[in-house]
Amino acid sequence: MQKPSVYVTWHYVINGTPETAQVGLHFSLGGGEFDPAEELDVLQLGQLEALDTAMEVLMSAASITWSDSLRYTGLKVAALSEVGLYVADPLTFVRPTPLMATSANVTLLQQSICLTWRAQSSFGKGTKGRMYLPATGPNSWNSGEVRMPAQLTQNAATAAATFIKDCNAAFSISPQAPMACIVYGGQPATEAPYHANPIHHVQVGDVVDTQRRRRDQLTENYFTADVP
Repeated sequence: MQKPSVYVTWHYVINGTPETAQVGLHFSLGGGEFDPAEELDVLQLGQLEALDTAMEVLMSAASITWSDSLRYTGLKVAALSEVGLYVADPLTFVRPTPLMATSANVTLLQQSICLTWRAQSSFGKGTKGRMYLPATGPNSWNSGEVRMPAQLTQNAATAAATFIKDCNAAFSISPQAPMACIVYGGQPATEAPYHANPIHHVQVGDVVDTQRRRRDQLTENYFTADVP
C-alpha cells in the first residue's frame, strides 16, 4: 500500500505522431491522515491554473531545452487510495492553446533529463523518487558529448526545485495543504502501512541520455538544489 495522495499529471503530445507523454507528482502529508477526495472537493480553478503555470515556468527555464516537436496540453488531478485506485472523479485543466517548447535543435525525442527527488533524510524507505522530462536536454549543448555542462546541470536542478515550490504553493491554500511527496508502502506490520516524505531537494545528473548511461555504465555527477 501507499499513502493516499492527490496525483497531478502534466500531459504532452508529440506533434505529427500518435505518441503522448506525461509526468506526475504525488501530493500528500508527511504525517497524519490525508483525504485526497476531500482535496478535490475544495480544489479551485485558480489552483489548477497555478499548477499549469508551474509547468510553463519549468518549460521556460533557460538551462533546459525541450524538443520543438513537443506540445504541452494540460493537466489532470486525481485522488488515489492507498492501493492506487481513483476515489473520486479526476479534475482536468486543458490549455486553450498547447504550449510549444523551443529547441536549439540538439534535443532528440529519445533523450530525457531525469529529475531525482530526495527527502530530507536519506535513511530508510521512501527517500528517493524521480521524474523524467520528456524529450529534453541542456540548452546550448553538443548532443555528441556524453555529459552536460556542469553549470547547466546545476541550473536545471535549481529550476526543478522552483517547480516543486510553485506546485506546493498551489496547494497551500487548501485546508489540508498537501505537499509534493515521495509516497511509499511495504512497511513491517509493527509500523504504519504507508508513509509519505515531502520532497526536500532535487538532484540532476549530468548524463542526459538514459540509455547511454546504462549501456556505457557511466557514473553520473549529481548537482543539488534545495526546494525554496
